[in-house]
This record gives sequence, structure tokens and C-alpha cells, in this order.
Amino acid sequence: MSKVFGNICSGVNSKTAVLASLAGFLLCPLGFSAQLAPGAIAAAANGEVFISSPNTGSINVYDSNGTLHLQFGSKGSGAGQFNGPSGMAVLNNGNIAVVDTGNSRVEVFDPNGGFILQFGTPGSGYGPQFTLPTGIAATSNQILVADTGNNRISAFDYSGNFISQFGSSGSGYGPQFNQPTGIAVTNNQILVVDTGNNRISVFDLNGNFSFQFGTQGSGYGPQFNRPTGIAVTSNQILVTDTGNNRVSVFDHNGNFSNQFGTPGSGYGPYFNQPTGISVVPATGTIEVIDAGNNRVIIFDMFGNFRSLFDLPQLIQVPI
Repeated sequence: MSKVFGNICSGVNSKTAVLASLAGFLLCPLGFSAQLAPGAIAAAANGEVFISSPNTGSINVYDSNGTLHLQFGSKGSGAGQFNGPSGMAVLNNGNIAVVDTGNSRVEVFDPNGGFILQFGTPGSGYGPQFTLPTGIAATSNQILVADTGNNRISAFDYSGNFISQFGSSGSGYGPQFNQPTGIAVTNNQILVVDTGNNRISVFDLNGNFSFQFGTQGSGYGPQFNRPTGIAVTSNQILVTDTGNNRVSVFDHNGNFSNQFGTPGSGYGPYFNQPTGISVVPATGTIEVIDAGNNRVIIFDMFGNFRSLFDLPQLIQVPI
């Protein structure tokens, strides 16, 4: 087992423990007893918020007031079922693509939760094969998947046809990853959270490497302790610095701007392992999954605390 994870996850296959933790549904590697937690968050243009629930094998849809009004999916490996759903992306056509981590595939649903298609199989070969993928993002015509276990990014069209891949295992400067998790896109960039290397790697839309930023640490500035989630606005990059219990903000050139959030569990900007992050298009508000506290915290576009809502306990239970 990795030294980073110590003996916390005793009895759990080491590779599964490491990768599952990055998918957001096994928190033990960060120093807690093994437990399930909300996996990821994605916001639609109409203000709806999608939250993946690895425990129940479902996607939970909340309105702009934090009221649960739709749930779809169940545990399993059939069409429309999940084994640890994690990252999600709202496509330009209104459909939602969900990373089914445990089944090493991606499933696509209509806005009402109706199953449309799936793609990907377990494996490490060139093409539509995944090993415990986690993050996902979408451009106007492509779906980009962080193939965490294979240390690469795979691109598909909206019909699930494989297009290309980039990245390899490593920690050097360039297109090398150590467990890529979160992924986001701007109008000319692909941004990847390279969790194991504690940095963000930036590529053009064709997958060509541009630059990197961030180092391991806990000081004020561009330092991370196992970051996981990422979201973008028109001029900012927002990263959930999971191990440091904060969100770090950068411009699109990777220059550090500010940070918000602090460890804790009280009402306010307090985090216990923040994971997923999303920006609501209609309002610009920032919504962060506070996984260890089983809730979603809402900030304005400047990082000022606004409100929060608790998630049902069924989303997070011990295993």
C-alpha cells in the first residue's frame, strides 16, 4: 500500500483504496475511517445541481433552493446502474454524462434521468478502456474523461466514439500524471487536477501540454495537499484543496489569486475534506461538496460564504 495511505485502509485492496478515494467515495486515505461520501457536483444552466451518491449508486438532483426533486440510477452494472458514480458533466445538448467509476465506464442520461447510452470497458489499452476513471468535462462536441488508474485523459464524441488520448504515468514537467482526477475546460484550455503530484496541468483543446502550476504544501499560495475538484469561470480557476480544507483561486494563466475556507464543521465557510466544486451558470455562485461534513456550501463569485444545505445521511454511511 502507498506510504501516503499508511495502514488506514487495512483490509482494502491498496489500488482500489487509492483510486476510490480520489473518486470521492472512500475517504479513508485522508486519515479517516473508511466511509462513503458524496462524490461530485455539477450545475446545469437552469440552476439545478447534480450530486453523485456512491453509496446508493444514484444521482441526486437538487433545485436552486437545495431541495431534492429527482433521483436516478441504482447499484449494479446494467444500463443506467452504477458502481460508485463520481464525476459528472452537463453537455451542451442538456444531457448529463456520469463517470461510473467501479464499472470503468461513462453513462449518459437525459435531463430527466432517462438512460441514453454508455461507453468504455475495463482495461488499459489504447482506446475506450478505463481503470477506475473519476473526473469528466465537456466541450461543445467532446467528452473528456480522467482515466485515473491509467494516468491519462481520453476524449470521445457525444455519441461515445473514441477520439484520442494524452498523458502518461510520471511526475516530470509535461504531460505526466499521478492519478488525475478533476478536469475542467475553458474556451481554449483543458485543466487537469494531477492529485498525486499536487499540481494542475494545462493543455490546449487538442491535448498538447501548455504549462503546470502548484506544488505540495499547506502554505498560503499555490500549494496543495491532494487536490481533487476543479471548476472555471470566465476569468478564474477554482480548485478544491482537499487535504488543506480550502478552495484556491487562480487566473487562467495559473497565477495565484486567493483562497477561502478553513477546517471545521460549523455553519459557515468550514470544510472537512472538500471534494467536488461547480459554478452555477445562471448566478455565478460557487457550490462545494463538503464531503466530511456531508453538505454543500454555497459561496458568491468572490468566495464569500452565502449558505449551505445538508445532504441526506443515506448519501454517506460507514462501510
